[in-house]
Amino acid sequence: MPQESVIIKGSRARILVVEDEETVRNVLARMLSQLSHQVTVTKNGDEALQIFREKEFDMVMTDLGMPGMSGWEVCKRIKEVSPHTPVGMITGWEWS
Repeated sequence: MPQESVIIKGSRARILVVEDEETVRNVLARMLSQLSHQVTVTKNGDEALQIFREKEFDMVMTDLGMPGMSGWEVCKRIKEVSPHTPVGMITGWEWS
């Protein structure tokens, strides 16, 4: 059975946020920081992967639909480097 990663309320997590829209990126960073998390923001997948390889993160949150590298591809590449790192997908797409 795979080991589940859990961020316990009150713990301080190192979170990488990948979001191409500046306003959304800033809101996510502010919200997570207010919960005492250490947040690093990036505006695209290439930048995120470079930073992910240089620093340690407890979690990655990525936009699903971005120009260039999609959130799906970011997730796939993160899992290749660190299979146990949780990756959350964020989207503003409307599903019907």
